[in-house]
Amino acid sequence: MANFLALGHLRRCFSTSARLYQGMVQAPIQVFGLEGRYASALYSAASKQKQLDVVDKDFQKLDKLLKSDTHLKDLFRNPILTREQRKSMVNELSITEKLSDITKSTLELIIDNNREKRLSKFIQVMNRLMASHRGELSCRVTTAKELDDRTRKELDSVLQTFAQKGEKLNVETFVNPEIMGGMIVEVGDRSTMLRLNTKFLQNTASCLWNTIQRSMFIQTQDTPNPNSLKFLPGKQVLDSGTKDFPTIQSAYCSPLAKQLFRIEGIKSIFFGNDFITVTKQHDDIEWQTIKPEIYATIMDFYSTNLPIINEDEQQPESSILPEDDETTAMIKELLDTRIRPTVQEDGGDVTFVDYVDGIVRLKLQGACSSCPSSIITLKSGIQNMLQFYIPEVKGVEQAEDIVDKRSKKVFEEFEQELEEQAHTMDNKLEEKKQNA
Repeated sequence: MANFLALGHLRRCFSTSARLYQGMVQAPIQVFGLEGRYASALYSAASKQKQLDVVDKDFQKLDKLLKSDTHLKDLFRNPILTREQRKSMVNELSITEKLSDITKSTLELIIDNNREKRLSKFIQVMNRLMASHRGELSCRVTTAKELDDRTRKELDSVLQTFAQKGEKLNVETFVNPEIMGGMIVEVGDRSTMLRLNTKFLQNTASCLWNTIQRSMFIQTQDTPNPNSLKFLPGKQVLDSGTKDFPTIQSAYCSPLAKQLFRIEGIKSIFFGNDFITVTKQHDDIEWQTIKPEIYATIMDFYSTNLPIINEDEQQPESSILPEDDETTAMIKELLDTRIRPTVQEDGGDVTFVDYVDGIVRLKLQGACSSCPSSIITLKSGIQNMLQFYIPEVKGVEQAEDIVDKRSKKVFEEFEQELEEQAHTMDNKLEEKKQNA
């Protein structure tokens, strides 16, 4: 019975009703994306049933299991297996690993919604959320080569000072030769990069502490788009306005954007007044893999004191022009004063394209351009506000440029090819069954 109750609560948590969301237990940290919704819903359900500790242990088990058993991970993503076969796997896994009913219900819900490919990321987000619940402060140290025991101990003692009273610092070390002889320290949502040589590594902990204190720290923030991450360098990025770089060709005027595009897996770059939003190409690229290079690129660039933009800023698309009629001018003013500041908080922006026959066409940029909830942003957010203040507005549409249309066409062709391959595979499997 508890199994069905847990599943029902989880399903209700995914409702878009604001009234139902008010009944959810607030998670200790804010997590975004589809994985974040699942994690927040599970946290709320487990909290109400007083099973947070049980769920915490379950997900630590699952994390270790999927990391050690790649075959199991591949099985969950195998397109040949039916939904019932995957659920049978979950049932066997629940028995052998002694998973709780609420964890089993969550895994079944993921299978029902065809989200098996996101399972590993969901587990990562859930463990991050539970670590915060336990009062742990995560710290990730990435170096070009492995640290010796003495340096590791000195570094640990320095990093402990970042933990507040009652917090436990959980330090993990990783090696990435791509960062070219340095050290990247990520404490919570703050990161810094240290350029260290062999002689420095022999210095005392106090020297290391002074170096960290003088270093530039970059904060990161999740955005509603799981493929976009917001980097806040603690320094001004643009004097005013925003700048979108959807392709490497569009980054001709920005040395920083061009350097960021050199990192493999980067799809687009977006600059705001005090932030840089980086969007990766697809879900399979892990942020932990490319974040060290992004940190290093931003920190190295700021140390050069070069201008971020080499050319004078063009007039923003939303600027009110003398030839604009009264309605168009009101739309642009509302965009600048009410709508754009809110969108920019999520690492994106929205610019005015045109207003024809009651239809406002807008261009979403940055994290918002490829966000799964971009249509909701346009229709439920922007359109409702414009129609409330300006009755002449009949609707809002997203404008696509030539690059967007070409990308969409290529994706649709690729998707159709995959469907044909899957259909062919199904036919072959059916033939084998009949012959057997």
